[in-house]
Amino acid sequence: MAKVLQDPREQPDAILGDFGANDPLVTFTPDDVVFTYGSKWKQRYYTQIGDDYFILRRNLFVPTTGYNDIIDFTGGRRPGPILAAYDNIFTGATDDCFDLDGSDAHLEGNIFMHVHQDAPRNSSSNAISTDLDSHLTVVRNLFFDVDHALLLINESDGVFLNNTVVQATIAAIHFDEPARNFPPGESIRMDSNLFVDCAATFANALSVFPEPNPTIIGHRNNLPSAHLGIGIDNLDLDPFLDNPHAEPWPKSNWALLPGSPAIGTGHNGLDRGALIPRGAQVSGLPPSRSRLNTAVLRVSGPGILAYRFRLVTEGIPGPWSTDQQLGAGIFLTALPEGRHRIDLLAKDSAGYWQEAADFTSS
Repeated sequence: MAKVLQDPREQPDAILGDFGANDPLVTFTPDDVVFTYGSKWKQRYYTQIGDDYFILRRNLFVPTTGYNDIIDFTGGRRPGPILAAYDNIFTGATDDCFDLDGSDAHLEGNIFMHVHQDAPRNSSSNAISTDLDSHLTVVRNLFFDVDHALLLINESDGVFLNNTVVQATIAAIHFDEPARNFPPGESIRMDSNLFVDCAATFANALSVFPEPNPTIIGHRNNLPSAHLGIGIDNLDLDPFLDNPHAEPWPKSNWALLPGSPAIGTGHNGLDRGALIPRGAQVSGLPPSRSRLNTAVLRVSGPGILAYRFRLVTEGIPGPWSTDQQLGAGIFLTALPEGRHRIDLLAKDSAGYWQEAADFTSS
């Protein structure tokens, strides 16, 4: 199926209009076009004004009825501004909470509950749904009692990190809606997620020829034994959530109990699942008392791309560093005697930086 929404930066042939004609009604050039919508019969052109980000933060959304999404969003591509949603609560839906078409998005720290289709139809109900080559980063979210947590369809892909999915009644993640005759999703990369009491982890992961099967890669997840081979350090073990039969509102209902195999076994030594701090984390710290005056530290964190750091000595903070790419370590030398800590600010996949007052510390 042809893509309806296209980015001419990625697909130079996407612009079909004749911009060579001397038409006084055409007041822009192909260089102004950020997205095209439509085909040769009728094509619309979209531009971008300014560098603002579209951010949804700490909202409460009540259920829809019928064949209606809560948020239906189109457009926004990296490296430009994209949709970012943090710490929102969705108390129910009869179609999708997020329906993202031709969109890049960063979704972090949200709660999705009671998402179920209310009548038979060709489509499905999902906490997060994609279409038209969308690219998602889904981080630290909690999903409870949903038909599906995530749909990746029509060449869309996702990065799914440190999420907790409990009671997905059909499948946590699926890659196609066969009755709609669309191409499947392209791929998903997963790390440090928890899947608990789900009817299935994946669905529609086998495509009809000639479409390729979606690529599924996952490390350090708790999921059924049939899927342990999708990566390394996956476990088929109960993560011991405090109260997995209750809604994750408050989130502490799903805290990891002592002895949980998910504690400290996620990426970079963090816990698995959604209840980890937002932002950058540091590893490689020396003992609290050390004769060493050097240190090499590693910075990571789910869904982040870059960071800044500062050294705090005896409670006195130094200047913030320049932007550091993830993977670039922190090399400290000639440290004076005294107490030291590292403060961090993270930049996530939407390009959004933590507020300076919201830094994380080693």
